Amino acid sequence: MLALVHPKANIFGVDIAENLITFACKQACYNGVGHRVHFEVMPAEFLRYPDDFFDVVYGVAIVHHVDIDKTSQEVKRVLKNGGRAIFVEPLGENPLLEFLRKRIPHPNKNRSPDEKPLRYSEIKKLMKPFSNRQIKEYELAAAITRVVRSQCLLNILNKMDSILFKFFPKLKRFCRIVIFEFQN
Repeated sequence: MLALVHPKANIFGVDIAENLITFACKQACYNGVGHRVHFEVMPAEFLRYPDDFFDVVYGVAIVHHVDIDKTSQEVKRVLKNGGRAIFVEPLGENPLLEFLRKRIPHPNKNRSPDEKPLRYSEIKKLMKPFSNRQIKEYELAAAITRVVRSQCLLNILNKMDSILFKFFPKLKRFCRIVIFEFQN
């Protein structure tokens, strides 16, 4: 993610896991950006940042771990007027995928008991107080690349997914990943 921001931007990161914050700090120093990257152990529901502080809030696979109402209020509070929030999350609308998620262990994935992929109703609840809301789904057929690791296959299946969605847009709900974006 550090490569995606302006070279002079300050970056703030939070997580409730101290070991992940420690790792992120070490990576930032290793990559020569430790002076402008600030990581803290902090829950998303209770951010210790001032109001109207961030131009962008970005999260990957965190919303399905938190209290959505409290997190939505905090994002609204810390996001500047006109600021954007972008989240990448697992989508929980596919019954077959949910069955597999519960029964097949995933390497390096320690799921917490309260963790569950998001449903559209939860995404809409989080986005409700914001404007310019967009939702985009990814990885229907391409979800197989979680098991069969191949960038080439992923590219082909993502193209196939795009074609399928043009003709059958209702299939989007069965995707593995959802990206949603909104503006304050």
